[in-house]
Amino acid sequence: EEINRGRNSLGFAAIHTDILRQEIDNMMGLAQINLKKAYEAVMNSDESMRADIVEREETIDTLNKDITRYISKVLVHDNSGQNVAELEEYLLITNNTERIADHALNIADCVKSMKNMAVVISEEGKKELANMRDMSISAMTKLINRDGDPVELLSEIAAIEQQIDDLTVQYRENHIERMRQGKCTEEGGVLYAELLIDFERIGDHILNIAQSYTKMNTN
Repeated sequence: EEINRGRNSLGFAAIHTDILRQEIDNMMGLAQINLKKAYEAVMNSDESMRADIVEREETIDTLNKDITRYISKVLVHDNSGQNVAELEEYLLITNNTERIADHALNIADCVKSMKNMAVVISEEGKKELANMRDMSISAMTKLINRDGDPVELLSEIAAIEQQIDDLTVQYRENHIERMRQGKCTEEGGVLYAELLIDFERIGDHILNIAQSYTKMNTN
């Protein structure tokens, strides 16, 4: 069912805000599941998991389109300054959530390349990627729950995102050293670098979402 509930609800800001929150939280929850599943697929080199991830990704894409369409219709009929600002933030949140899901699919797609090139990720590399996953999932859980003061939430998310950035640099250096020591092949190096980039970008989108929620709750 599309998120658009018809003209009668458009004049009630609280109603359409509740609908948006529910649908966006649902979308974010699906993206979080896909991130977990994508990581599992890579760690287990299990290409069969991709179909489940793709199906969930298609649901996320549909929600993104429905939410965008719904907000556009609301803005046509309810264009007061405060509502417009809030709805624009919801659009940004939706778009960033969809991008997180895209990166999760990118991670899952690495499995096929791993199999084609017989790539094996080192134990050190697996631990590093597990840490990136844990930080990403932790930040997404905080966003879905959104407990406490929004400014404090943003501070917590920003700290996690900064840690992801810092560790991305460190892990790249670790990876180069492993390649020098012959612990990792060139093909494995390329895939590992791509996985790091996906996790780094996921951190960026999570921070964008936290910033939008903070703007909505502090203005």
